[in-house]
Amino acid sequence: MNKILDKLKNRNSPVIVPIRHESYSTKDNCFYNVMDKVTNDNGQIVYGWKLHKLIFLEEAVRHAVWKSPNGELVDVTPDEVYKDKILFLEDDKGWVYDGKYSDNVRVNTTANPLVDDYILLNETITKLWQTGKRNSRFEIAILEPVAKVIAFLDNDKLQREKYILSNNNPNNICYCGQRKYYRDCHGYDLVNGYNELLNKINDIIQKNTYHQHHSE
Repeated sequence: MNKILDKLKNRNSPVIVPIRHESYSTKDNCFYNVMDKVTNDNGQIVYGWKLHKLIFLEEAVRHAVWKSPNGELVDVTPDEVYKDKILFLEDDKGWVYDGKYSDNVRVNTTANPLVDDYILLNETITKLWQTGKRNSRFEIAILEPVAKVIAFLDNDKLQREKYILSNNNPNNICYCGQRKYYRDCHGYDLVNGYNELLNKINDIIQKNTYHQHHSE
């Protein structure tokens, strides 16, 4: 995990934290799970990052764990991948959850530039979610046009994952089926393309009101 740790520039060291979730804990809802745990059993919330490594990248996910009154760290949030324990890095910069949709930090661990495009796509999806307003611990209100764009990009994300895992590179035929090389198709000028998309979304937001849409 050296690459992701270098990017985070955190003074703390990662530690193994056991997972012991409560009956009321829900997946992908760590901040509120820990708040509930503190209310029920005292202790305190500890903010930081859940670290994990995928086949082609390392990732740090904003996370919170419970610190018991005797100082033990416990992850009270169920995880589909990690059943018993996680690798946790405590925040050292005073970050506190404020209800806003937060992004992960990702680092390409390969020499394949397709992974950089994949990371950029994930960052764009997060920026779209961040246009919304949180109504509750389970709900973020976003415009329906924004929701449709997110759904489209989520599907593109899955296709890119499969494309990367099939050992493709920018010089291979694109995954979309148009028989163009990736570099001249879905890999062409992504930065400007995503920036233009975000600008259009911002214009739409200025002209519309928010509608309810579910968020994990």
